Amino acid sequence: MDRVLLVDQDPATRVAESLWLIDAGFRVWTADGFAAAVPILEAEVVDVLVCGIAVRDSQGQRLLAHVRDEAPSMPVIVVTAESSVGEAVEAMHCGALDFIAKPASREAFVAMVRRAAEHRHLQETSALTRATAVVSGTLEAEDLVPLVLNVAREALQAEAAVVTDASGRIVAGGCDTANLPMGQVSGDRAPFRGLVGSRWVLGLPLVARNRLYGELWLVRTAGPHPFTARETERATVLAGHVSLALENAQLVRDLRERIDALGRARGRIAAAERMESVGRFATRIAEQLGTPLAYVRSQLRELETVTDHDSIGYARAGLERVERIAHDLELVAGSRDLLGFELSSVVDLALRISGAQVTKGRLEDVLLHGHPGRLAQAVAEVFDNAVGHGGSVTVSARVVDDGVELAVADDGPGIPADVLPHVTEPHFSTRGGSGLGLAVAREVAEQMGGALRINSRYGSGTTVVFALPAQAVTGEFPTEEEPM
Repeated sequence: MDRVLLVDQDPATRVAESLWLIDAGFRVWTADGFAAAVPILEAEVVDVLVCGIAVRDSQGQRLLAHVRDEAPSMPVIVVTAESSVGEAVEAMHCGALDFIAKPASREAFVAMVRRAAEHRHLQETSALTRATAVVSGTLEAEDLVPLVLNVAREALQAEAAVVTDASGRIVAGGCDTANLPMGQVSGDRAPFRGLVGSRWVLGLPLVARNRLYGELWLVRTAGPHPFTARETERATVLAGHVSLALENAQLVRDLRERIDALGRARGRIAAAERMESVGRFATRIAEQLGTPLAYVRSQLRELETVTDHDSIGYARAGLERVERIAHDLELVAGSRDLLGFELSSVVDLALRISGAQVTKGRLEDVLLHGHPGRLAQAVAEVFDNAVGHGGSVTVSARVVDDGVELAVADDGPGIPADVLPHVTEPHFSTRGGSGLGLAVAREVAEQMGGALRINSRYGSGTTVVFALPAQAVTGEFPTEEEPM
């Protein structure tokens, strides 16, 4: 039932027009002037104002100004004895929706009020449509809930709003929730509308495909304006769109988590394949060097029995260098066994593998447990990556409470903040490389029970830290020379 406030100084006109509207199905309040009309506007929910006072009259001007300031969306019809064009223009200028001259016929009067009420409904529907479009177009859960609160307050004229999750925990909004029958609408899966204490409240379940996402509560804390059945219908429509939007946001979040998990899995596979490829290559080279080195070694021993020429010493030094390289290759190839090893030996091996110009800083040595060849290869990848950015590179290590931190620092250009979260992702590169170096480093660090941290500020260089757990090795683990 649409609600109309009829303001006219003539008692007979008020009675006649109010009876016409009541017979047509409207609920009607009447007032004889501005002073009597304002309390009704403040106390009741009025859909249409019919002003029978001339707009040139001070009371008519004050009444239209009050509505324009306090309820700008309320349609106003001006009914006056003066039917001049100037009067009509002035009425529209004051915010009137329509204008009719006295004496008006019953049919014309009722039809005009009905059009004004339909105009109000159209405004409300348009506001709801805009609100649901905004809500439905939002796929980020963290953005959705605050948006819902704003939309609910604007579209349904609520002073406060609260959104809870399925467990009843308040996730957004703010007002005194004492005495609110929270949880009731979830159990009943139906709206709650009524007076709680001194507040009018409207509670709605947020349900999509029989899944409860929470509750939406709207509160009117000022004035005796209850939520109407029509407003409840609009709020129910809004709640339905909110529920679907929450479901979509959950689906998007789940999809992103699966994509991230797939990316991490691909990264682990790519890193493992790269390490495996390096290992196979190193194994083949070491195996192929084994026989020639043994032959050269035996020939040197024979020569040493017949001559002590200086060239024999040079040859022996060259042989030892090649043997060291073969030993490094064997370490890189590694085995499936875990070894106890010194961190300093891994740094030296990484420097030999990389060949990069890296300055040794303070190295607090510690015994580690794992695959020294894999760690050395990972550290070498970081050396190469740091040198590739230009500037000087320093490696250092320090013992911490739960292990050791091996840091590779450069004074290059640094990494932009928007790029930093992605640098350990497989195949991510800003220089056209394979994009696996830091992904390999992270994988190896995590395999050893540690983590890879990257600290960088654009323009101030980068530090890559292997945070590794330390273990005291006192013989229970084999060393490189004593495989399990």
